[in-house]
Amino acid sequence: MTKKEKIKEVYGAHWELVKKCVDENGWVSPKQSLIPFYEVSELDFEGKKQRLKKLQGIENNNGWIKINDESDLPKENGKYLARRRSGLLITEDFYVNHPLLWLNTYKITHYQPNKEQLQPVY
Repeated sequence: MTKKEKIKEVYGAHWELVKKCVDENGWVSPKQSLIPFYEVSELDFEGKKQRLKKLQGIENNNGWIKINDESDLPKENGKYLARRRSGLLITEDFYVNHPLLWLNTYKITHYQPNKEQLQPVY
């Protein structure tokens, strides 16, 4: 799932009312939107913009790096916290000279070099 697809999914039935005025991180100006934001309780605020709280952390995917292709893989050998396509969380060694192991054998979809934090948003 892409970032834009996740934003669309979270807005759900309201997507048609916000799609022309939502930014790349899901923020909407209530003055531009047709959603009656005063009726929505799960809101996050940034200045005069609002978005649904389920989108918190989408700016950096809660610290997770999504692997779309080989160019997204780590640039250094080492241990990484990784998520498999099945959702399983593992600690895995990455070796720069064996990138396809992560993509094809282990089916890693996300990784982060640091300790576990929050689940990836998209």
